[in-house]
This record gives sequence, structure tokens and C-alpha cells, in this order.
Amino acid sequence: MRNAVVVFASTLLAVVAALVAHHQLVIRKEQDALLSHVRAESEATRRQVQQVAKQQEQIRKTLDETKAQAEADAAEREAYVDMRSDFVVASAMRTAIAEYYLTTSKLPASNAEAGLPAPNEYRGKSLRAASVQDGAIQLVFDASSGVDGGRIRLTPQLEHADAMGIQWRCESDDYPQIQRMLPSCSYTGAGADASTQPAVHAPNGS
Repeated sequence: MRNAVVVFASTLLAVVAALVAHHQLVIRKEQDALLSHVRAESEATRRQVQQVAKQQEQIRKTLDETKAQAEADAAEREAYVDMRSDFVVASAMRTAIAEYYLTTSKLPASNAEAGLPAPNEYRGKSLRAASVQDGAIQLVFDASSGVDGGRIRLTPQLEHADAMGIQWRCESDDYPQIQRMLPSCSYTGAGADASTQPAVHAPNGS
């Protein structure tokens, strides 16, 4: 009888131990599953945060680029307005050269010969100097034009001077967007289309 009780007690303890072990195993699996789920959600959240941060950074860069471009465009427009304003001096210079040619049948070699002020006496919002060189006019601009020392040349064309007066070719090696500022002028610097000849304009054309 005593042996039976011992056997029963041992069996009961074994069953209880097995149930406890099974319960602990179930709890551990649930904990592992919960931990795995929490880690997965944390990783997903981390990735979402990173994605949002990247999007915000891209938005910031886009805004900065847009602002910089807007400021550059505004500065360019201001420079073009200044240069167009200064360009009017060329009209008086062309008139003086035309009168000199009409009188002497030759082009003046300098400002003095054309009866014009010295080159450095021509000043404007961005104009630094304006000179006559063998009949051609050269306008030199300062850094506010976008190119410090940038030049625009007006070259006289005499082929039909007797019938139509002196025609003028306007060109620049320094201002790639010069036609946006002065539609009558052509860019002749690096990258210019060699097949496009600079236009020739009448004496009063700008």
C-alpha cells in the first residue's frame, strides 16, 4: 500500500512538473512571439521615420534650390534691366560714328576722333566704359552684370551704307543669354551655334 502511494505521488509530481514545463514553454513562445512582433513594429516605425526624414530633407533641398533659383533669376532680371538701361549710350555713339562716316567716308579710330567722351567717362548702373575702336563700339560692364569685365561689341557693316546707312552687328562672347536681354544681339562665345550668324541691325536698332 505504501509503495502504491509513493508511486502515485511520484506520478502526480511528474505530471505536475510536465504541466508546469509545458505552461512555461507556452508562455515563453508567447513572449518570443510578442517580442518578435514588437521588434517588427519598431523596425517598421524606424523605417517610416527614416523615410519621413528623407522626404523632409528632399523637400528642404527642393525649397532651398527653388529659393536660390528665384534669387538668381531676380538678380539676372535686375542685371538685364541695368544693362538695357546702360545700352542706350550705344545709340548716341552709333549716331556720332555715322555722322563721322558721312562726313569723311571713313570710320573713326577712337572716341576722340568721333567727338565722343573718353571711354571711362561712360558710366551707368553696370556700364564701366564705352569705347570706339576703328569704328566698332565696345561696351564693358562690371560684376553687377553677371560677368566682371563682360563685353558687348557693335560692329559697323558698310556694305549698303550709301543706300541704307550703316548697319550694326551686335555680339558678345561673355553673355550666353544676351538675346533675353537684347534680342538684337547674338552670343558668340564658347558653346555658341557656329551655324547661326549674328544678326545685322539698322542704325537705330538696339
